[in-house]
Amino acid sequence: MGTIGRVHTGKGQDVLVDIAPQLCANVPELRLVIIGSGPLRDMLADRVRALGLADRVLFIGRVPPDDMPETISALDILVHVSDREGLARVIMQALACGKPVVSYNLDGSPEIVADRVNGRLVTPGDREDLIEAIIELARDERLRTAWGNNGPTTVDPEFRVETMVRQTDEHYRFLLTRAGLPLLPRRTVPLYEQWQSAP
Repeated sequence: MGTIGRVHTGKGQDVLVDIAPQLCANVPELRLVIIGSGPLRDMLADRVRALGLADRVLFIGRVPPDDMPETISALDILVHVSDREGLARVIMQALACGKPVVSYNLDGSPEIVADRVNGRLVTPGDREDLIEAIIELARDERLRTAWGNNGPTTVDPEFRVETMVRQTDEHYRFLLTRAGLPLLPRRTVPLYEQWQSAP
């Protein structure tokens, strides 16, 4: 399992390090991968070594954005337990890659993570709830596969870049019309794949 984000206060990596002994004791093959850099990295790495889990909790550091799909695809479970987040892009990216997500049930997460459909929503701050959710998924490959298979249809098309750009455009058009201001002609938003292949 892995978590991706800046290694910083409130991002949840400290929580995962704290519960790592219980996770590792219950799931002998489990590895926790912490992907990202930040001011808490060295302190958390020291804590992991003190716990004797340096071979089970791995600090990868920052991954370039172009390598993120491959990085996420190497995980079996994405865990995102940030204390505050609008709608974390990494959750959408993991679901698009067919990976189940364990996340706190707060902010934007319930908009995209459906409990026991494409992952688990756990009570913020409830470590026992979090441990139970992770262990359940870590032990059950069939469940990981089933919930992971539901991920892509969750994000596509509702959370595609093109959908969000179109909705933003429609909202601005509504506001301009209500204010009696002129509108520019409507343009079609090209698919993201077409942006990438443009000269």
